[in-house]
Amino acid sequence: APGLSGDTRWHWRTDLRASEPYWRGWFEGMSEAFLAQTGMPKLLLLAGSDRLDKPLTIAHMQGQFQLGLVYGTGHYMMEDKPQETAQRLVEFH
Repeated sequence: APGLSGDTRWHWRTDLRASEPYWRGWFEGMSEAFLAQTGMPKLLLLAGSDRLDKPLTIAHMQGQFQLGLVYGTGHYMMEDKPQETAQRLVEFH
């Protein structure tokens, strides 16, 4: 199948739309599960453009976890900026 621009060099092997019924389930409840872990310090590293949802915003304001922003990265900050990601983890530890 041609890409959006009509480029035929790329071909999707998986019909991503077929997984749509599962999309919400992949993410719903993640913040609550993260916050439910008690008895240990927590660090949440996010790409600089990510936003916190309401439960995370409230918990961060209450000091329940440390927030780290790694600017100039996408979903794979450990690949986009491996040194900075590692440094943040070392500083947290």
